[in-house]
Amino acid sequence: MEGVPESDRGAQAGFCGKGVSALMDFYDPKRILYPVKRTNPKKGLHEDPKWQLISWEEALDTIAEKLIAAMKKNPEG
Repeated sequence: MEGVPESDRGAQAGFCGKGVSALMDFYDPKRILYPVKRTNPKKGLHEDPKWQLISWEEALDTIAEKLIAAMKKNPEG
């Protein structure tokens, strides 16, 4: 990684720690590449969430339903 000489900090400028870690997450080979849904309602340290692959359409529909329900519950925001 090299600095940006035109920056206020001179040649020492570059990514901060958060920027570097974000890049590491982005290129992590174990990152999640597809939507998943938890099928085990129990939550806890030793509980298996039993993740199940779902389609992008199902994921977006689920998110939309939850957002609509939240807006109906509290329309002021």
